[in-house]
Amino acid sequence: MSTRKKLAITVAAVLLSACTGADSVVSNKRVDAALASGDPSGLQAEDRATLLQRATSKASAMRSRAQQVLSDIYNANGQVPNLSVSVGVNDNSAPGYFSNPIYSSGVTQAIPYIVSDDGTGIAAITELSGDTKTGRGMAYANDMLSWMSGTTREQQHLPLFTRAFTWLMTGQAGGTLPSTIKFSQSGYNSSTVRNFLTRLGKTATEIPGDGSATTCNIASSTNTCWQNADLLVFGESVPDSAGLRDLVQTYLKAGKAVMYMHSEWADPAGATHVLNGMGMKFGGYGGNYWASAPTYSVSAGRTAADSLARADTLAKLSTTLQLLAQDSYSKDFTTDTTAIDGVNLMLNEISAYETSGKNIFATSNTDLQRLLVLWADQWRPQFTYGQISRTNDAANFLRAYASDSWLAFNRSATTTNPHGQGDYMPVAAQQLATTSSYETIQLRLPQSGGITAIGRGAIPAKGAVIEIVNAPAGVSLGIQSSYVRATGNPIWDNNYPRPRRPNSWNLPLQSNVGNNFVSPFGGPLFLSYNGATAGQTVTLKIKGVIKYAHFDFSNGTPPQADLDAAMASLQRKDYGWSTAKFRSGEVQQTIDSASNSIGSFTPKQYVVDRFQRIVMDTNHIVSGYNDMPLSPMATSLCSSLSWDCTGGLHNPPGIQHFVSWIAACGDGCSGNPSDNNGWGLTPSWGWAHELGHNNVQRWMSILACVGECDNNTHSITAMLRGYALNGDDYNGSENTYHSKLYKNIQDSRATGKTGEALRADMQARLWTGDIGYADAQGPMLAVHMQLAFLYTKVRYGSARPTVDPTLEFMALLSKGARLIGSQWTTATAANYGMGRYPNNNISNEDLLYVLGSKIIGQDLRNIFSMYGIPLSANATNSISDLGLPLASQQFYALAYGKSNQLQTGQWLTLQSSTPAYPF
Repeated sequence: MSTRKKLAITVAAVLLSACTGADSVVSNKRVDAALASGDPSGLQAEDRATLLQRATSKASAMRSRAQQVLSDIYNANGQVPNLSVSVGVNDNSAPGYFSNPIYSSGVTQAIPYIVSDDGTGIAAITELSGDTKTGRGMAYANDMLSWMSGTTREQQHLPLFTRAFTWLMTGQAGGTLPSTIKFSQSGYNSSTVRNFLTRLGKTATEIPGDGSATTCNIASSTNTCWQNADLLVFGESVPDSAGLRDLVQTYLKAGKAVMYMHSEWADPAGATHVLNGMGMKFGGYGGNYWASAPTYSVSAGRTAADSLARADTLAKLSTTLQLLAQDSYSKDFTTDTTAIDGVNLMLNEISAYETSGKNIFATSNTDLQRLLVLWADQWRPQFTYGQISRTNDAANFLRAYASDSWLAFNRSATTTNPHGQGDYMPVAAQQLATTSSYETIQLRLPQSGGITAIGRGAIPAKGAVIEIVNAPAGVSLGIQSSYVRATGNPIWDNNYPRPRRPNSWNLPLQSNVGNNFVSPFGGPLFLSYNGATAGQTVTLKIKGVIKYAHFDFSNGTPPQADLDAAMASLQRKDYGWSTAKFRSGEVQQTIDSASNSIGSFTPKQYVVDRFQRIVMDTNHIVSGYNDMPLSPMATSLCSSLSWDCTGGLHNPPGIQHFVSWIAACGDGCSGNPSDNNGWGLTPSWGWAHELGHNNVQRWMSILACVGECDNNTHSITAMLRGYALNGDDYNGSENTYHSKLYKNIQDSRATGKTGEALRADMQARLWTGDIGYADAQGPMLAVHMQLAFLYTKVRYGSARPTVDPTLEFMALLSKGARLIGSQWTTATAANYGMGRYPNNNISNEDLLYVLGSKIIGQDLRNIFSMYGIPLSANATNSISDLGLPLASQQFYALAYGKSNQLQTGQWLTLQSSTPAYPF
């Protein structure tokens, strides 16, 4: 090669190096600006590498620092201190046997210092850097300090505790403690601190308070005496106060040593805020008094290496970041979840910050979180949902998964995928114009706490601002997009059909400021609230949002203009969701589901007359809740029976939510919200079935009719009412199988058995079938209906049962069962047909019998025998004592498939014969 060519290559290399270096500087400047603002709009494609490199470097440094600190504490001149500890043992004579686990609030906020053999957090430490100093904190789930101050408990732990305490005070486990240590405490025993320091050979001085105060109140945000202390100690009795968490952080940022010692199962508010300020949290109910040794112990064989490995919480994130830097590799994330776990570690970390009201772009020591969020912003627009293969393109799959996970919602800007968000939000939504000026919205809070749709939606990557105009004193508010509990799982779903978590978490709303909210995926906005009184109102101002297909009948019929606008949005289908509100319920469903369900109905017919009236109201009638009025007959019966049928005991449950999109289990799931795989809001058997799970009453669960059977009593009654009021027939042929029940009676009697033998035969015939199938479950469910039909005949004198009295019988059963559960006494036992019972322990079968007999006014023992239901002597003798006439064996026959059409049946008498079934 000639000298000229060599020179040219050298010059080119120098120029390229200079250009690359210059580009790096420029890229880092853009990144620094985005890190300060949280706005990714100024970033460019080449900044993705910069963001990832800086995140990897930051994570590596934090990981190394945690290992360095623990290595220092665990290693005493090459000799590892005894790591064993056994706190929270089953010895209630010893102090501190109570325990509530303590963990880091996130993988970057504190270090697991001592972890039990089964992974329970026993102790944690933290470092928090201020402008010029580093404060340190240490917390134990048990009152270790009291044991180390001179007892006989856990003395093998003293060398390790001393090294940890020395690190807390000096930054080095082998450092030299000052001869005098000035301390203050709150919620803790001063003598215990003094005794421990004296045991170490140090002079302990408790600092005086401000002014004439004897001691310093370090839990008060106005104290200044804390500056004179070297050590600040908190216990679980620390009084809660506004800003206590931030106050503890102030201490740490100023370089103070902060210690917390716990000694009970509970997690008091003040103690919780102290731990939060240290980057830690309680693990919930401890229960160590009943726990096995691995929960509260570190075995004597534990090595320092093992303890270091348990504390290496950023190891999985390290694997994630290494893979994100690679453009191609093979990986099966279903079997090796390390990288996925690393993604989720930081998802939980960022969520913990935001749900506690912190903006990571305005919170110190959050550089790693910020870098990952901005990296996710840069990669998010690169993918198309439905076209990402987990098996054939692992690199882009992991990038998409991380981009969908590292989210920050309380800022003004983010990025989105220009091709839409799969079945969560259509691409057309991105073109919808959001409001540029504030509008005022007033929301009624229907209960003390919950979540409610506000009727406005967020557009992907378009920022909204929410202000609290007026809220009742003591009510806390939050905002989130969507109220769904299942979103699919890209690890198992084919080709990544939608964002892995498109709904936001809940962000606390601050007063007197504009609260920013932005989502890459958009969605209906919901207000969360706590500390309210039912009926109170909240006034908000909001901008940067849209109106969509929202139908709000929770306060009566809304203006026609609002309904027309919602219907127009529904028909355009340019927004992914529709929501509805009505008395006692709310619904969120996809726009296609809503469009298919509403059909030609008006909004009121669709929401109120069909779903609320048939599914919700029927459920509440049968459950005996007092939001449903009593008939004159029922009112009279309650009075004659001396039952309180309208008191607070019968208050309905809270607002029930329904989601039609993806079910958390199977095809449909109960809970709140109840959800299903796109059934749509209709008064169908399935919705009534899932809601029924939430409100199963004791009398519904008899013998084998439990689980997926008893809740169908709610479905049966909804189908009855739906047909009677609206002509809807979702009944199904065998859901209530009266003719099969009658066939069982016929077959049992054909055996020639009598008395108890006949009853036992019927029990085996009817109640031991596979209740997963309608032909076995249907006859069981018919039993409850037959008893209700008898009520209409006896109490109302009806030739044929009608719907309202039929449901009324069930409402009275529910009310009576609740009264027995809470207000039964030996003096009132006869009011419930339980005069022979020494207490209110009664089987469900007996409960149905005694209450049914009292409500109908006849002794039902012969009818229960006909159905094969066993009864105790206490039950039959209690009813005998009342002198009620014996009910004759009779049956209301209904044709197959017409169990919801009551007017089509006829009564049969079975007391002395078994007539042929008429249908």
